[in-house]
Amino acid sequence: MTQVAENVTFKLGEAHVTIPAKSFMKVWLDSLTTTIAPSAHAVRPLLAAGESYAGIMLGKNRAADYRLILLPSVAKDVTYDEAVEWAASTGGVLPDPSEQCLLRANLNEEFLPACYWSGKQDAEDPSFAWIQGFGHGTQGYGRKDDRFHARVVRRELIE
Repeated sequence: MTQVAENVTFKLGEAHVTIPAKSFMKVWLDSLTTTIAPSAHAVRPLLAAGESYAGIMLGKNRAADYRLILLPSVAKDVTYDEAVEWAASTGGVLPDPSEQCLLRANLNEEFLPACYWSGKQDAEDPSFAWIQGFGHGTQGYGRKDDRFHARVVRRELIE
């Protein structure tokens, strides 16, 4: 005849933890058969033709995190206003400076070694907007009537 233990006892440091054997067995058996769903952060987005996944942007001020996706279009030698208009026509937006940093870190090969417009205008002087260099990493404000390149992104919220 087999004797079944009523309880299972574990030593944790100086303490002893006793759990009913049936509960322990149920949890253990469930752990062998349960599939753990991947974290929403670990799931890569579905990409349209020509799109590239840049990575995850952390939400600021309690905003949701999101995936940043680079669209395939490029506008060359455009003013800031032309870049904004062109971005809207593609269904995307100009990336903000922090997004440009992620793009440079993860997708630098998708860019020519040139300066690209961001969507950030200078709060003190509206005739300037932020640019990011994808050659040497130059960052700063450029005059809106200067001509630089532009790329667009889309943002996919992580829920």
